[in-house]
Amino acid sequence: MQTTHWLVSNTFAPLCLFIFATADAYSQENSSFEITREVAIQQFNGGLYHMLVDLGELPAGADGKIHLDLVNNFDFDFPVNDLTASCGCTSVSYKKDSVAADSTSRLEVILNTPKVRRKPEQSFQIRLVSGSGAQKDITLAIRYRLSGLAAFGQTIASHQINTSADRQRLTLPFVLTTPKSSKDVSIALPPNSDGITARLAQGTRSDWHVVVDIDPLFLPKQGVFTTITARDRLGETIDSMTLSLFHIEDVELSPRTFVFREAKGRLWADGILCLNEETDLPEDDRVPSIDAMLGESKLAVKCTRIGKGIYRVHVSSTIADLANRLKKTNTPPDISWHIVTASRTLGLSSRAHFSSTASLSRTP
Repeated sequence: MQTTHWLVSNTFAPLCLFIFATADAYSQENSSFEITREVAIQQFNGGLYHMLVDLGELPAGADGKIHLDLVNNFDFDFPVNDLTASCGCTSVSYKKDSVAADSTSRLEVILNTPKVRRKPEQSFQIRLVSGSGAQKDITLAIRYRLSGLAAFGQTIASHQINTSADRQRLTLPFVLTTPKSSKDVSIALPPNSDGITARLAQGTRSDWHVVVDIDPLFLPKQGVFTTITARDRLGETIDSMTLSLFHIEDVELSPRTFVFREAKGRLWADGILCLNEETDLPEDDRVPSIDAMLGESKLAVKCTRIGKGIYRVHVSSTIADLANRLKKTNTPPDISWHIVTASRTLGLSSRAHFSSTASLSRTP
C-alpha cells in the first residue's frame, strides 16, 4: 500500500502521547540510518487514536528506514484501506489489511532528510485510513531533530540601502547543529561583490547568524541581487540564499505591513504599489510580473493598474499555508517581493527586489 500526500491539521497535537523507545545507533559518517519504535495504540478525547512518535536525533542529509511496531491492545481490529503522509520526504508501506486485535503489526517508513533543511526541528504525520470514518483511523504524529545540519534560515532576504549612512549591517539567521561547528563552514560571495562582506558569527543565545556588512558607496545605483553561499572545508556548497539590496525611492509599497484577513477559506490582504520608474510609461502597457514569498510559502498575487506606475496588489494564500506561520511568531515575518517590469511599447525591462512584513488581523 503506497502513500498519498495529505496535509493534516495540528489541532490535536497538544493531546498527543509521547512514545519513547530505544533507537538503533547510527554514525555521522554513514549516509543511512535505521530505527525501530514500538507504538501502543491509545484512544484520546473524542474517540480519536492519535499518537506522537519522537524519533530523536537523525543525521541531516541521510536516508533512513523506520520500523514502527503498532501494538493493538484493544479487542477489535483497525481496518487499513489507505495510507496517507503529510510529507513528500516519506514513503510508507503496510502489508496487512488491518491492525489485528491483541497483536503487533509493523509499519515501514522510508525517510529522506534532504541535504538542506532550514529548521532543525521537523515533523510530519501518517494516517492509517480505515474507510469507516475518522473514529477508526490511526494517526501518528512523527517528530525528529536533525544533527549535523548547516543551512541558511531563509531562501531570500531583502534590505533597503540607506545612502546617507557610511556602513550598514544586516544579520541573517543560520542553522548549525552539532556535531557541525563553525570550523566546518565558510561563507562566500561572488567575486564582483564590491562593498559587501559576509561572515558566520554566534549570537548571544548560542544561535548562529551570517553578518553582512554593506558599504553603500561601492554599490551600483540600481542595487544588488546576489547569492551568499555556505561551503564546507573542501569548498563544496552546503547551502545558498539570495540577497537583494535596493533603493526604496524606486519602489513604494503601502502599507508596509500587510494585514491578512480571512474570507472564503483563504487569507488575503491588499496594498498599493508605486513603481517610480514607470511613471512615463503608457497606462495601457502590460502590468508587472510579481512574485511574493512568505518564508517558504508562495503567495498568490493579483496586480491591477490604477494609474501610471500605480498598482493595486491583492495577495492571498490558503489558511493552512499561512495562518500557523503568522500565529507562531511575535515578530511580523517578512514578505519577499520580486518584481519584473517589461514595457510592451518601449521595450524596457527592470527588476526590483524588496521586502515588507505581514500580520494576522485580530478582529473576528
